[in-house]
Amino acid sequence: MSELTKLTIAEARDKLRAKEVTSEDLTTACLEAIDGAGVLNAFVHYTPDQAIAQARAAGCEACVG
Repeated sequence: MSELTKLTIAEARDKLRAKEVTSEDLTTACLEAIDGAGVLNAFVHYTPDQAIAQARAAGCEACVG
C-alpha cells in the first residue's frame, strides 16, 4: 500500500498545497489500493478512468486558481 493512502485529509490537503503531490498521484494511490483489495468486492461501480480524469481536472483548476 502506498504511503499516500495513509494520509489524513488534512495531510493530503497540505501536500497538495505545497505541490508535493498531485491530485492524480493521490487518486492513483487509492485506485491501486482498491485493486489490491478486489477480493473484498466492496465497490458497486469501479470507474478508474473517470476518477483519473476528475483528478487531472482538479489539478488543472488548482494551477489556475
